[in-house]
Amino acid sequence: MMGCSGERDILLGPWGYNTGKEWSYRPKCGGGIKQIIISYGGIINSLTFKGGGDADYSPKFGGDGGDRTEKIDIDFPAEYLTGVSGTHGILWSSGHSICSLVFYTNKTQYGPFGTESGAAFSANAKGTAVITGFHGGCGRFLDAIGVYLMPVSSLEKKPHLGFCSICSSSSSCSSTDHLSPPRSAGPWGGAGGGDWDDGVFSAVKGVHVRLRSDTRVVSGVQFCYEGKDGEDFLSPLHGTIHEDMQRKTIVFGEQGEFLIGIEGFYGPLEDNVGSNVIRSITFITNKAKYGPLGAEIGTYFDSLNSGDRNRKVVGFYGRSGAYLDNIGLHTQYF
Repeated sequence: MMGCSGERDILLGPWGYNTGKEWSYRPKCGGGIKQIIISYGGIINSLTFKGGGDADYSPKFGGDGGDRTEKIDIDFPAEYLTGVSGTHGILWSSGHSICSLVFYTNKTQYGPFGTESGAAFSANAKGTAVITGFHGGCGRFLDAIGVYLMPVSSLEKKPHLGFCSICSSSSSCSSTDHLSPPRSAGPWGGAGGGDWDDGVFSAVKGVHVRLRSDTRVVSGVQFCYEGKDGEDFLSPLHGTIHEDMQRKTIVFGEQGEFLIGIEGFYGPLEDNVGSNVIRSITFITNKAKYGPLGAEIGTYFDSLNSGDRNRKVVGFYGRSGAYLDNIGLHTQYF
């Protein structure tokens, strides 16, 4: 077990519907959320978040529209998010979406926003935990929402979480001066599913790979990262959990070991309307190879085709839906 879902970093949700594209936001340098911008009418159209740095705004998660836009300003770290509740369902012609939201802090409640109709959900730690980020799904509207949590005790032990001066400049939060700025490689695979991007971290600590037992195709991946502040972070699952499925867990745990690349195969799958998906994947570190996981069928890809091994993988991105449609990576060079 990788430990990313341990007592200091907990993923809850998402609540809502598995439609649209996956999204995820955590403030840079492990800082707190200081503002939420909500666009809504009868339903929640979109959310935007702001962290501690002047430029630390998330993308807009959802579509255009909404009769009203509200801003919630949070005086972090004196005030911090502790919970979210709301409803989801079908309202008018919107399809499945989040219909209403309420945000809770250690001091007050903001909302409700939207129309309180449909199935209710709630996650409120009531001052015992801090919401460190959000995740979910979106398209024309906000389709689903979930939270990342850590205990308040972790916040109290880490006063630097309140503000990171480096994030307010154009510099990276990394203190590893010998690494170059991150570059992206790939993606490899098909064009189906929705976009996802975990962002850039200090290191990749491990991965859960889910495989269909019958076709041996990769149905999903979930990564454990080490953040800039040393905290573990477990990404959302990129893909889908199938009934007939195996889960393989890889931990890059040897001293001095780090991930440098991936290789594998992608090809069409009849169950996926003939679209290309990742059929097999192998993870390559500076000390070993882990894999292949899946069936080596289709077109081969290799992120290390240049032969340059003086690099470190610091994040992943790609597309996913019913399967892992494609995958790319963020790297830093020595």
